Amino acid sequence: MSDRRCAVCASPAASGCSGCHAVFYCGKPHQKAHWKQHKPACVPYKIAESPELGRHLLATRNIRPGELVLRNAPLVVGPKQFSDALCLGCLRPLGPSVHLCQCGYPMCSPQCAAAAVHQPECEATRRSGRRLEVDVTVSPNPHYQAVTVLRCLALRGTDAWRQLQQLQAHEQERQLSGRHAELDDHALQFLHYLGVDVSPQEVYQICGVLDVNGFEGPLHRAVGLYPRAALLEHNCSPNTTRTFEEDLTLVLRASVLIPKGSHITTSYADPLWGTDNRRYFLRQTKYFDCTCRRCADPTECGSELSSLRCPDCSDGLVRCTAPLEPAVPWRCSQCPRELSATEVVQIMQHIGEQLVNVEKGSVTAAETFIRDFTTVLPPTHFYMCDIKVRLAGSG
Repeated sequence: MSDRRCAVCASPAASGCSGCHAVFYCGKPHQKAHWKQHKPACVPYKIAESPELGRHLLATRNIRPGELVLRNAPLVVGPKQFSDALCLGCLRPLGPSVHLCQCGYPMCSPQCAAAAVHQPECEATRRSGRRLEVDVTVSPNPHYQAVTVLRCLALRGTDAWRQLQQLQAHEQERQLSGRHAELDDHALQFLHYLGVDVSPQEVYQICGVLDVNGFEGPLHRAVGLYPRAALLEHNCSPNTTRTFEEDLTLVLRASVLIPKGSHITTSYADPLWGTDNRRYFLRQTKYFDCTCRRCADPTECGSELSSLRCPDCSDGLVRCTAPLEPAVPWRCSQCPRELSATEVVQIMQHIGEQLVNVEKGSVTAAETFIRDFTTVLPPTHFYMCDIKVRLAGSG
């Protein structure tokens, strides 16, 4: 907070505007005095509700590209259920030397071991009389599956807990899918192993809230719950971009002009994935079928992220004829050649397996992948984009 100054007198700030979290004050008198000036620039949205979308955000004025839409500190933040071993204080990967906390979790340093964010799992472990033995080489690591659930349970009886309870969990859909049952049960077993008083229903609900509403932080190391950001509507071509501050506060800015009355959107799937991958991910984790303009367009709004090279002609791109329909043929843009949906799935599975096996950090391996599949994938294909991003980070 030392770099935050009162908007009126420039003295160190003690609090901030609870609406936009972008302006700070030394106290209530200056906040009240500044309200008339600050009001037009405060949150540029309102919360609306509809039967189709539930609660969502609408722009209350034109929002300029790059303009701050919202800042949202997390209710809770912690490792994902599928997580490698990491420091539970700063949520960064562990280095070659670690500090072993009294509870048994490996940490970056004594400072991280004493961090407030680590205390729920640390105290629960020490109360149980057990000392964990964490093998940091195991991936994903089972000792981290329940940590964020435990941090959520530590909020019980607070306003943050009440906000968490208002978030959707899609419990029925998750139960029917069966996809998360084993993972949730492992979290429950671990909590009972530590003697935590919690019911299966509470664990399943919290796991659902984290699954449906969680935002992954930088480098996908952690997941956080952001109650205001959770109201953002999904779109595969969103009108905002999000970043994270050092303390994992989520910052949302307009990426294009957002006209007054427009829906404020974000993408819950990786924008650099192809349509089939995005829609599958959203169906499995957010429990809806995306039918946005990009998903419905065979060219993905001209990006050609999913298109394949035609095996018969040199200029054509093979695209799905109806991306929102299951098992439809793919057709070349320049010649009569068609591929069945099954053929495309087989091609993508084979190349995807090769991509997963590309050695991380190896320029040679990345270049070999590009050379091997350049006759099948155009430069715009999302697999090619993925490998080029890796190459850019190898320098």
